Amino acid sequence: PLNTPAGVFLGCLAGLNLSVPMGSHDLSFLSGGFAPAGVNMRTRVIVVPDKCWCPPQLAAGGRAFGLPLQLYALKSRRNWGMGDLTDLKDFMRLASQWGAAYVGINPLNALFADAPEEASPYYVSSRLFLNPMYIDTDAVAEAAGLPTYDAYKHTARFKELVAYCRSSEKVEYAYVSEMKYTALGILFEAFRAVHLNPDETPKTARGQAFADFVAQKGRALNLFALWTVLRMSFAAENRPVAWQVWETGYQNPDSTQTQAFAARDRDSLL
Repeated sequence: PLNTPAGVFLGCLAGLNLSVPMGSHDLSFLSGGFAPAGVNMRTRVIVVPDKCWCPPQLAAGGRAFGLPLQLYALKSRRNWGMGDLTDLKDFMRLASQWGAAYVGINPLNALFADAPEEASPYYVSSRLFLNPMYIDTDAVAEAAGLPTYDAYKHTARFKELVAYCRSSEKVEYAYVSEMKYTALGILFEAFRAVHLNPDETPKTARGQAFADFVAQKGRALNLFALWTVLRMSFAAENRPVAWQVWETGYQNPDSTQTQAFAARDRDSLL
């Protein structure tokens, strides 16, 4: 027993002989078939291999080399001033031709859509989802021959921004973000019109794939989208974006206040 400011803590050490598959599991301790009221008797058990897999070439004493890459800093004739997933594919093809066995890249996790200049790949908003800034919008199926998308790319604003971002020695995150999110909005509206019914249910195989993705990611995706749209809405109104200082209702995703916001901005959350 340990005396703590909150009272007396009783602890014990027990050995368990468990036979469970590799992966992440929840382990609960029950008393008489029930968890004691007010006591957390649940913990996470992660089962891993004894050692990492080793390629046969290396296990036999061979050697291999790879190339490091900060993808966001990769410029190409076709990208918009920031490396994207098509650039990564092309770079990996080149690396293979040079004999490299791997390419090591920076984290590609989601950042902050309302603050594109907060661009450190190690300061992420979520480790569950990817940064849409790395999408090559030209490679999205809806982009091919879409009049609204082509019209956007022929606007004076886009031409000015893409020329500046390609020539800049820096990654112009704010301008790249403006172009990317505008383009993604146009593409999603085209996707929705063709692949989703008015009630947002699927009406094509591609629409079903989208619905399956949303269902698979579940509540985590819903909460991340809601949090992102709240931040963007508050930023547009010059209000604080840190959730810790939001109005109390907005700090709870299930509150009446937050759900009312979600209902008003439903299109932004899809």
